[in-house]
Amino acid sequence: MTPVQTLFGFKGRIRRKDWWLWVIGLAVAHVAVAALISLGLGLDVFAAESPLSTLFGAARRLPLWAAVPFELLFLWPTTALGVKRLQDRNVPGWPVAVFYAVALVMGFFARQDGGAAAGKFGGAGGLLLLSFNLVYLAVAIGFLVTLGFLAGTPGDNRFGPSPKAEPASAE
Repeated sequence: MTPVQTLFGFKGRIRRKDWWLWVIGLAVAHVAVAALISLGLGLDVFAAESPLSTLFGAARRLPLWAAVPFELLFLWPTTALGVKRLQDRNVPGWPVAVFYAVALVMGFFARQDGGAAAGKFGGAGGLLLLSFNLVYLAVAIGFLVTLGFLAGTPGDNRFGPSPKAEPASAE
């Protein structure tokens, strides 16, 4: 499978090792591109007392008009990788798409109010918001375990041949 097929297609299967390498690479690219865009827009990337936390949070400080296309740029390949990993486990990939769609909506609403929603919701509303976030965290941990640590289906499955049967690519 070519890198373009791996990052932009939703057919086939990938191994855990390949998933980890691509996801880590995308995470590094996400931080680097966010920092470059922030610097290009004149935002001070290293303004806080902790430069690393500020650098890793650069994407959250982008204006909405820059953040939406930036996040969508990384959403597609991340979703494609997750779908292929689920398919390697002989599971349809649509739960990954739903998970990332919910994350995108949550991020949008957190950005709209500067993350202050938790403070605005007192009593039952705050408990509901906390409960939703805890469920979402549990699902995220489940996806991490499933995608990153559980082995795929041995041999061929309904989503294609085993990625272990393919010759190692020279990436």
